Amino acid sequence: MRKIAWFGILLLVLHGCSSFMLPKNEKVSAQIPVASTSPSALVCINGKAVVLEMNGTLTDITPMYVINRASCTYHNGSKIYFIMQNMNLKHSLWVYDKGVQTFACLVPETQQAGILTLIDYFIVTNDEQYLLYKETNYTIKNVYSAKSKVRFKLYSIKDQQPIKIPSIKDQTILEIKPLPEPDQFLFITNERGGYGIYRWNVIDKDPKLVAQVENNNYSIARDGKWLVALENNALVRYSLVTDQTDTILDDMTNSEFAYVGNESTLLVCRYTNPPETVVNTMTPDKQWKTLMPDEGSYTGSFTEINPSVVYLKTYNEESGENKIILWYPDRNANDIVFETKTVGLSDTCTVSENGNVLIIKGYQEDENVCLLFVNVEKKTCQISPEIFYFNPDEASNDNSIWLYHEFNVDYSDSKWTQDLESAKTNYFLYNSNENKRYPLLSNTKDHISDAYANNNGDYVYIYLDEKDKIFNVRTGQEFNIPRSEDTDHLFTFITWLD
Repeated sequence: MRKIAWFGILLLVLHGCSSFMLPKNEKVSAQIPVASTSPSALVCINGKAVVLEMNGTLTDITPMYVINRASCTYHNGSKIYFIMQNMNLKHSLWVYDKGVQTFACLVPETQQAGILTLIDYFIVTNDEQYLLYKETNYTIKNVYSAKSKVRFKLYSIKDQQPIKIPSIKDQTILEIKPLPEPDQFLFITNERGGYGIYRWNVIDKDPKLVAQVENNNYSIARDGKWLVALENNALVRYSLVTDQTDTILDDMTNSEFAYVGNESTLLVCRYTNPPETVVNTMTPDKQWKTLMPDEGSYTGSFTEINPSVVYLKTYNEESGENKIILWYPDRNANDIVFETKTVGLSDTCTVSENGNVLIIKGYQEDENVCLLFVNVEKKTCQISPEIFYFNPDEASNDNSIWLYHEFNVDYSDSKWTQDLESAKTNYFLYNSNENKRYPLLSNTKDHISDAYANNNGDYVYIYLDEKDKIFNVRTGQEFNIPRSEDTDHLFTFITWLD
């Protein structure tokens, strides 16, 4: 999402525009009105949450007292959470629940954020009791020098107050993970050249060390009860609840492992020469099973797409066939969603934010690079006819529409990399449902960091050249955003209502 110019915000704050004196922030909850046209958008105009329809109709919902949305959002099922910033440079947390069509403020105001503070990411716990976020504070020394400091913040949504995160002597907290149990978190720190894993109960205050691991070869079960780590080439399991520690496998040469699914299933892939793969799973009570999703094939890699689905890439040397397999660990079943002898599959892949789409880079016989879009819910795989040199960015909430850019340079020229800084850019949207691209902007030096399209790809919102713009994608025409009577016309796009 766009970043409002810091200088512009500072001027508004310092001058204290009388038309934008903020009333006291309060928690609010409002029903989203039924729009007469589709699609419609949830936006903020001059301190009010508004439904904007593509026929120009504006319907007020509730006061918001904000000027812009932070760049990150958090999806959890039917809910989309947004961090908003007001004139006083403080943040508030809002949620749009698509299931019941409501829009609510969960945290009216956090502590002062600061004019040079950016939120890198945030998480709302499943019980909506806590807001956890990581922010970066910048200190500008001069035009050529700046320092940054990363901090984790925790806020109690129930009590509407910040919670102090305890520090651990001589260590830096690298990551904080919420656990399924109420008030429980895991700290991951740098400890004596390795990593320390601490369990923290907000009520008890003091973090408890449960494991010290040598490197980043570890995996934590989703239920927060188990940790496995590689130590001296052996796979060791730690209980994050008791003091139990045991060695699972003595030799992990040429192996991969990870906890997958919701039931603490441990997946272990061991590779041999000639190329074969032994794929095993282990339950929490140490019951081992052999997983053979594709008999006689080599499993090149695996990736957990979401808590219920794991991607397995297999290759059969005798037949020359590649397969994309979706395995469901909680019920030990699988689906083959794609098989080919003409497309090679890379070992790297990208998972969409909501875990519904997997993107795999492929190599066709004509040596063209293609992308394969795997829809987890539909159990389908679509090969894009477009040549993607870079991974596209998500543009729609359902991951069907993607933003892509390409430079106006001749990639066949060995010197093309020297011209990238001066090259202009073409932007387009790729509709994976239609397997078709739509031009958005051509031959421009302006940069689009994000685009927000509705799910069927009819409209897209972008922030370009200090202006908010909505385009009809199929006609290429720009939609005129209605202006309110207020001359300041502060506008923030939040999300599409579809």
